[in-house]
Amino acid sequence: MTNYWVYPTRRDGKPWFILITGNYASSSEARAALSTLPKDVQANKPWVRSVQQVHQDLKLK
Repeated sequence: MTNYWVYPTRRDGKPWFILITGNYASSSEARAALSTLPKDVQANKPWVRSVQQVHQDLKLK
């Protein structure tokens, strides 16, 4: 993969790492892009997050 960013956060009190790839005009466009991710990434069942959610995570660090 190219053009991605990973940042650490916490989930259920445990370390959790968020992979960001792409900036999409809509959530439906972002969901469609999930199928273009490598199979090993898709196996982890990625989901779409808004920029607002990402910013909130980064503030909690």
